[in-house]
Amino acid sequence: MWREVARLDDIVPGGTKYVRIDDEEVCLCNYEGTVYAIGRRCGHRNAALERGTLEGWIITCPAHFAQFDIRSGKNLSPAIDRHSGAKESPAARVKRPEERRQLADVHDLATFPARVTDEGAIEVEVKE
Repeated sequence: MWREVARLDDIVPGGTKYVRIDDEEVCLCNYEGTVYAIGRRCGHRNAALERGTLEGWIITCPAHFAQFDIRSGKNLSPAIDRHSGAKESPAARVKRPEERRQLADVHDLATFPARVTDEGAIEVEVKE
């Protein structure tokens, strides 16, 4: 079932917007006028992705910088603790087994079919 959740004018190109559809938290992403709908929460530590940055097809989590492809929801890079950079490089941290799992433990995002109507409404398809 298609549900109207926003208007295209609500999201600037390169911008994002949080919407709630029943029990689903969704992040809408406007890439050059095409809208993509992904799960709102980062697959690492549940940070709100609409607070991150969208560059091209890639959304970056604001908390630990995990990156996702908005077209598929696939995780593209591990999360990195922003406060560890001064101590040692992420590559050095990955060599330690106790931290390898933490850096690699980022789940893909859910994706939802989205479309923009001729009238400029953004609709997302959700299961009934």
